[in-house]
Amino acid sequence: MNNLIYILSDCPNDEGILRIIYFILQIIRIITIVVPIILIVSVMIDILKVVASGNDSALKDKLNQAKNRFIAAVCTFLVPSIISLTLSILGPLDLEIDKYVKCANPDDIENVIVNNAKELVEEAKSSLTQDTHDKAVVAVNKISDEKLKEQYLNELSEVQKIITKNNEKPQNRPNVDDKLVVDYPDAVVENLAAFIGSETGWHKDGTLSQLVTGAVFINNFYKFVGGEITTKSMCDTFSYPGLYSSGYCNYSLSKLSSIGIDENGKNHLMLIAKILLAKKFTIPKDVRHEAAKVGIITNRGGKVWGKAYTGVSKYPYTYFGCTKYDIPIDDVDVYGNSVSNDFNDYQGIANEVYEKYS
Repeated sequence: MNNLIYILSDCPNDEGILRIIYFILQIIRIITIVVPIILIVSVMIDILKVVASGNDSALKDKLNQAKNRFIAAVCTFLVPSIISLTLSILGPLDLEIDKYVKCANPDDIENVIVNNAKELVEEAKSSLTQDTHDKAVVAVNKISDEKLKEQYLNELSEVQKIITKNNEKPQNRPNVDDKLVVDYPDAVVENLAAFIGSETGWHKDGTLSQLVTGAVFINNFYKFVGGEITTKSMCDTFSYPGLYSSGYCNYSLSKLSSIGIDENGKNHLMLIAKILLAKKFTIPKDVRHEAAKVGIITNRGGKVWGKAYTGVSKYPYTYFGCTKYDIPIDDVDVYGNSVSNDFNDYQGIANEVYEKYS
């Protein structure tokens, strides 16, 4: 298949369903081959044993059994043909079942992935919004053709530059002159607040640590999951390999009572979460690591960007960083806004936004 040319088809564009059907068909194909072989081999072994024993009456019984097994083997082998016949009968009913089955193969699934990615790349080019750009990046990263993937990612890189330029502000500080508006359900706010409290504590002295920890989570969300922030998509981020723990899914502040959090602490964490969800505190998008120890970042080939006091005696600091390939020099956040890439600037920013909205 040519690296840069993929033929449009009338296959359904639901890649997930096609993959499931493909997996089921593979299992059926294996069964239709393996089961008949097992039946035939078992018949041969049984007949050889009876012939060797010289028992004629037993041989007659085994031959009858062999006939039944042979019929079973033929029926098993014909399963795909029976399925195909059934689908051809159902086809005129416009159920599109036949389309799904015909397209459930690696080449057509790859075509669907590429076509979906192409549509999203074109949408990102035309809309020039961060959300469509991020969705396109997620779709493009599913393409197995490395040359085509690189081409689309390069195109999206140019789109990101335009988005960033369009969103540039005269200064690298957040706008705190307006009200704190959070367009998310309480469950999302509470889930984020509880996660931050569990990761880095809930003391007011650790406000910067908490804000950056939450910002790192949001960076990881848009990098690996994307779309709208919901409790479900947050769980997908928590469960993403190598990031956090699925135990944070649907986490609530009530679960933190066991580690001594009081009402003041809960209110503080809720405010931290709201500030983050209202986009009043952001950091460079490539800062995607936070840990209680430097080694957790550096031992994995990462680079430490900064550290912040937590107010927790056991782990007094939280360290933040990026991979050595993603040093945050572009000073752009996940929303395409220009931000400072100097960690020392963020204590003042944290104090400013917290005092404004507390």
